[in-house]
Amino acid sequence: RVRTAQAFALLRLGQREYLDELIRALDKSTTRDLAKEYLLETPATERRALFTPRTASATARAELADVLGLMGDPDAMPALREMAQDADKDVAKAAARATRRLSTTTSSQ
Repeated sequence: RVRTAQAFALLRLGQREYLDELIRALDKSTTRDLAKEYLLETPATERRALFTPRTASATARAELADVLGLMGDPDAMPALREMAQDADKDVAKAAARATRRLSTTTSSQ
């Protein structure tokens, strides 16, 4: 949890390489919720890095899809569509859910 908080602080200080540390934290049950909270606070200027394909575990990719859907950023849609085609069914389901959530959010604005 301390490493996750440190990664978030360093990311906020402009050290983008710590974004991957936050994504890896999604893989562990002990840091997952904290990492999600931090990723939801990712500044708009840093979000583009979240939308790039990752070589993370299936669990982390599925959790990241949920985060992208909760962000409400329409720029995440291409990444979510790609994730919806993931070979792992849990990742694909999470991406489809996030796409629906994001579609609902953007259409109501």
